[in-house]
This record gives sequence, structure tokens and C-alpha cells, in this order.
Amino acid sequence: MVVPADSDSADAYVIMNGVVYPVDPAETKAYQHNLRLMGGNAAVLFDDVNRWFAGLWRGRALAFTVAWISGFASLAIFLFARWLPDDPGPGRRIEEDRHEKDR
Repeated sequence: MVVPADSDSADAYVIMNGVVYPVDPAETKAYQHNLRLMGGNAAVLFDDVNRWFAGLWRGRALAFTVAWISGFASLAIFLFARWLPDDPGPGRRIEEDRHEKDR
């Protein structure tokens, strides 16, 4: 029997053809069934969403998550900067003050 290196995180194992595979208990039908009995279909859905969201912060998915967040943040800053009024600059304000005094 050969045990894979990532077996530290597994709580259960399946033996197929003499090879031991780690199994995440949350992926088993028994876990899904028990969760459905305790909390209904909503609990299963929330558990799936929670696992999906937690998976966004690991490995290759983290790179895509950071890229999307950076893209949205830069787009938001760009649109906010376009929304701001143009700065007339220091020279234009002095001229406007002179014209107001002459009136």
C-alpha cells in the first residue's frame, strides 16, 4: 500500500487496487446526507458555497482571484477619477479672483 503525501489533511481513506487514496469526509455521500438531515438543502448549498469560497484563496485560484480583484479595483478608481471635476489649477483661480474684485 502506498499513501500519498497529502494524506495529512484527510480523515478517511479509500483502498482501490491496493492503493490508498485520501478522501475528504465532506465530499462523501454520508456527510451530505447527514448535513441534509440536520439543516436541509440550504445547509448543503451553504456548505458548498463556503467550500468554493475557501477554495478561491488557495493555489492557482488565488492568482485569478487577485487578478479579478485588482482589475475591479483599478476600474473603480478610473471611473471615480473620471467622475471628479477638472481641477482649474492655481493660475486660473487667481485670475477668477481678480475678475470678481473688478466687478
